[in-house]
Amino acid sequence: MGYFKTNWRRAGLLLGGWTLVSVIFAAISYAAAIGENNKEFGFVSALRLNLVQFYLWAILSPLLFKFSRRFPIEFRPLNLRNLLLYFPALISFAGIHQLIHLAVLWSITPRWRQQYPALSIVTALISLSDSTSI
Repeated sequence: MGYFKTNWRRAGLLLGGWTLVSVIFAAISYAAAIGENNKEFGFVSALRLNLVQFYLWAILSPLLFKFSRRFPIEFRPLNLRNLLLYFPALISFAGIHQLIHLAVLWSITPRWRQQYPALSIVTALISLSDSTSI
């Protein structure tokens, strides 16, 4: 029971920390929008954008921590193999994050759906089935 309680506490702290970071970045994004005289980008939009972004990092961070424990970078002696593993891992994690981030934002933001209708999965599947039937 103690292990279960510790995991919930750790998850709550992780979620709370990423929530704090996203609120701080939402305030910065909103201030930048005001500075650029952007009337369409309100605080709710900034909060939505940043909560999605940083909650995805909250989901990915345990995997990143596990990866860094599994492949530590040691400088004395230099472990070049582990260091070189970080480059494809970095690109993979960033790509996965960006793909999910854009998909979630597209699905929860009506303006994005109107502006980028080609991102629809249904549209992509229809075009894929049309191209395979040739």
